[in-house]
Amino acid sequence: MKCSKNQDERILTQKRKVQSDAFQLLIYYLLIAILVQKFIFNAPFYQIVVELIGVVGAAFYVEIRNLLLGNDIYSTSTETKKNIVKRSIISGCVCTIILLTLAGITDIKILLVSFLCITISFAVFSFLLYYLNRKKKDKIEEELNKDEYDIE
Repeated sequence: MKCSKNQDERILTQKRKVQSDAFQLLIYYLLIAILVQKFIFNAPFYQIVVELIGVVGAAFYVEIRNLLLGNDIYSTSTETKKNIVKRSIISGCVCTIILLTLAGITDIKILLVSFLCITISFAVFSFLLYYLNRKKKDKIEEELNKDEYDIE
């Protein structure tokens, strides 16, 4: 059941800001915990997988939630397919470096295949999100324009 009390918008905004800050702090804590466990305590990869999954899962949650709400994930005025490809290559490099340093994988073939798979997967996922986000924004804009014409 929802609380039927009316709350001030300013208070709701402040509560959401505090929750957002706490979420960011938690993500930073998880990243620091991963680095400390791996490089100071020399923990094997399987011991830091849970924290790593938490960080990646939180990133996916934020992206998908913003997509479903129709928030501007990719600014259509500045976002191009070239930027998505560039970001995919950078993500592939970062993930390959993570595999090299955190998981200790040193086989060049495995790293190359991982780079290609991650880059292609990220590009496909990004293009899909871009398309869905643009479609959702167009739908919201259409509804707003329809409401505008109904008023006049």
